[in-house]
Amino acid sequence: MKHSRRVFLLPLMLALLACGGSGNASSSVHHPADDDTSPAEDDDNDDQSPDDDDDSSPDDDNDDASPDDDDDDNDTAADDDDDDASPPVDDDDNDNDDNDDNDDSTGIVWLSVPGGTADMGCIPGDTNCQGDENPRHAVTISAFQITETSITQGQYQATTGQNPSGFANCGANCPVETVAWANALAFCQAVGGRLPTEAEWEYAARAWTNEIYYCGNDPSCLSAIAWYSANSGGTTHPVCGLQPNAWGLCDMLGNVDQWVNDWYDPNYYASSPQNNPQGPSSGTDRVVRGGSFGDDATTLRISARGWLDPGSALGAVGFRCARDSDDDDDDDDNDNDDDNDDSAPMNCNPDGTCCTDPTTGLMWQNGPTVGTIGYVWADAKTYCTSLTWCGYSDWRLPDIDALRSLIRGCTDTESGGACGVTDNCLDLRCRNAACAQCSGSGPGPGGAFWPPEITGDISSYWSSSAVADANGYEWYVGFYFGIVYFAGVDVATSVRCVR
Repeated sequence: MKHSRRVFLLPLMLALLACGGSGNASSSVHHPADDDTSPAEDDDNDDQSPDDDDDSSPDDDNDDASPDDDDDDNDTAADDDDDDASPPVDDDDNDNDDNDDNDDSTGIVWLSVPGGTADMGCIPGDTNCQGDENPRHAVTISAFQITETSITQGQYQATTGQNPSGFANCGANCPVETVAWANALAFCQAVGGRLPTEAEWEYAARAWTNEIYYCGNDPSCLSAIAWYSANSGGTTHPVCGLQPNAWGLCDMLGNVDQWVNDWYDPNYYASSPQNNPQGPSSGTDRVVRGGSFGDDATTLRISARGWLDPGSALGAVGFRCARDSDDDDDDDDNDNDDDNDDSAPMNCNPDGTCCTDPTTGLMWQNGPTVGTIGYVWADAKTYCTSLTWCGYSDWRLPDIDALRSLIRGCTDTESGGACGVTDNCLDLRCRNAACAQCSGSGPGPGGAFWPPEITGDISSYWSSSAVADANGYEWYVGFYFGIVYFAGVDVATSVRCVR
């Protein structure tokens, strides 16, 4: 692979040996910072064939004459992976037939990304930018949907019947890897989608932020959002174990690199159109983005671009899928313009410092600027129990039911537990059952599912509800899409108190 990063070959190979994996660890994503005339620094055939092995064993899938890159390169009838003439088939719902934003057979969750215009490329002041990240330029992206996570091993196997992952022992909820570009594309097509464009990927990763990482400019923030060389232990990890970005997307940085649709051209930004750029019309390598568990903080910068021979299938490269959006992918009245007409407005005191929800009777703190302050879970709980506000001292950290009741503009979430996320549903499966996408980009301020009477940061907020089968994890709600998540108690997340 080619990327603007130094690579992780030794820890990756050791990890593969330790877990019994068979992923191709003999090459790496290329970046401008480490590219040279022999782009694969440690391969054994000088890139004469794209599989980057010595062709002495059948793990290269017929020398990449076909893009299936799995371990059975004779490809008998059942697997249908030797010519990619027909993609793997999902006979259950193929995502588009019931408009539920979830694939019932695989557990894939699609999140809607609002359209808009944002800058793409090197952040001013970022001294680690490479030449291919310039010039910085505006892109206008139409609304689309993207999978909440990189495609997992379980999702891939449920659709294709195969799990090519080198880190298979990591488990079904870990990202699938060791998948060539063509197989990634075929999977996305099979579930009603496609690979995201490079511009869509960066736009979604930024989620309106204008910083080096979506957690800020200081690389010390990465441990809360990304698995990378400093905290991964040289292996992949279950998806959504760390904090997502503001649009609810997990692991946009780290864990595994992600294939995108574009051909790679280091000079493309100089001629890129503004509206929905699709990348060069041809090329030799495909773009990968996001960095992996083996990369350092420099490579995990949102603007960092990588590239890789599309026939390569490496143990640090996975993918996520995208699809076009019709802005309201449901069958009920969850339309952006009127789907919270039945939500009664908050009753706030004269100075607006406290607001009571007439539906639940709960009073919510409406200041000070707690939404902009990050607390680990124990400190968040202490903050609320120690708070004196609006003449009351009986504030507490809300449980997940209370936080869920704040979501506006999502009928399913407001229907008394139809999403399955209540205090009676607190094990890991509840995240995927959790109204993971409601309708478009929300009716509230900034397009969020957030009561307009409550001011301050529209963010993710801690609850007091623990994850039943994951010690050290607590539930929280991200109000950009009304999504219920869990995170480790040592992750800094905002707090909003209730009584």
